Amino acid sequence: RRYSAEDNAEYQFKHHGQEFGAKDIEDFVKKVHGFAKKSGTERFERSNGDVLLYDAKSNIFAVYNSDGAPKTMFKPKGDGAAYWDKQKTETASRSRTTQGQG
Repeated sequence: RRYSAEDNAEYQFKHHGQEFGAKDIEDFVKKVHGFAKKSGTERFERSNGDVLLYDAKSNIFAVYNSDGAPKTMFKPKGDGAAYWDKQKTETASRSRTTQGQG
């Protein structure tokens, strides 16, 4: 948690706002929160409580912390489904490694 929610929103808007047609930071944040509530998205939870969401139809990937605050939302370049699978695999692998360090 090196950055405030406002700093993160500004960064994410600057880098990904255009992908979603967001006219300003407030519009982008509204879209990010709306995506979290969208039905039909795939969901995967990290051991730290972060929630990963992916919607294959719109090719949108997002991460929210355990409190539901958005961390990122973007459209993966190339094969979004492969990106989603990679995120789940890497997360599961890290979780197994961490659990084995007891």
